[in-house]
Amino acid sequence: MISVTVEVDCTTAYRKAKERQQPFSLYYMHAAVTAANRIEEFRYRQVGEEVILYERIDLFTPVQNADGSYRSVRLPAIETFEDFLAVARPLIEAAKRGEGEVHNEAGQGRDILLISVNPWYRFTNVQLAIPGEPHQNIPIFIFGAKKQGIEFTIYSVFVVAIYSLSAWLITDVLPIDVASFSPLAKDDLFLCAIFGGLISGIGSGLAIRFGGAMDGIEVLAVVFAKKLSLTVGTFVMIYNVILYVICGIAFQSWILPLYSIVAYVVALKTVDYIIEGFDRSKSAMIITTKQKEICKRLSNEFENGITFYDAKGYYSNEDKTVIYFVLNRFQIGKMREIVHSIDPKAYISITEVADIFGANNNKE
Repeated sequence: MISVTVEVDCTTAYRKAKERQQPFSLYYMHAAVTAANRIEEFRYRQVGEEVILYERIDLFTPVQNADGSYRSVRLPAIETFEDFLAVARPLIEAAKRGEGEVHNEAGQGRDILLISVNPWYRFTNVQLAIPGEPHQNIPIFIFGAKKQGIEFTIYSVFVVAIYSLSAWLITDVLPIDVASFSPLAKDDLFLCAIFGGLISGIGSGLAIRFGGAMDGIEVLAVVFAKKLSLTVGTFVMIYNVILYVICGIAFQSWILPLYSIVAYVVALKTVDYIIEGFDRSKSAMIITTKQKEICKRLSNEFENGITFYDAKGYYSNEDKTVIYFVLNRFQIGKMREIVHSIDPKAYISITEVADIFGANNNKE
């Protein structure tokens, strides 16, 4: 056997196949066997001492069955793709069901072209960092159990089980082809990155918000993010950016790594919003000389607790009051309007609040 391995940029062919709503796998098989038949040297075979030129060579390719095993299929070389598709598709579907004639390479003679493809597609979809084997996460989940408690680990195992079940339903049960393109975004990498990151962020954010984690990196993020003064989403983002930069350097291709980084930027913001809430709290520090009027108006408007303490201006040497007030981002405009309507000279600073703990967060 003579083996030829090549890397081919099939981007244009892929897009044409999808525009015509044709399966890309059969599209490139037909292109390969058609090209091989047009080149005379590919149709030469040596039998003993004799060299034979075949008029036609057929395609021989492995097909994965439903049970995970493989069955080889011989597909005839036909000039037009439509005729090739009409013959090849039933043969492949039968092989997937374990039906049809069983072929092996040795019994196929020499008038065949064996195609085996490693699909390092640069145009299909954005691959998110999901471990290939569940047992790879076991040491990290044990570590998470020690740091976060057994309840955290139970929730995390439950999340992984739901994730695995959903992936199995999508890929093996439902008639949805996600291997080569998105059913909704097709081959638009930018849309795949945006909405893939959004969906991933929602799933991870819900898992973490309710006390679990979806994979080992998220376990580490839950344990270490606060200690490093990072959000969970930022921790995961930093890890994946480093990973994708290494992948880009290793494979000397930056298309998928860059789109993957876009996906994780979207996932980062989504995770943080889900965990900390869309109305993430802000703290307002108001320095004023009219604390009674301002506190009364703010309390009546927002029904929130207010803390204040005495202060003194450094340059003016005047007695002032610092009002500490917690609110959400949608209330900032109204708060500023109230404060400056009473004291136009009041100084207001706004900072973001990561967590609030107390018996009653609304009133003191």
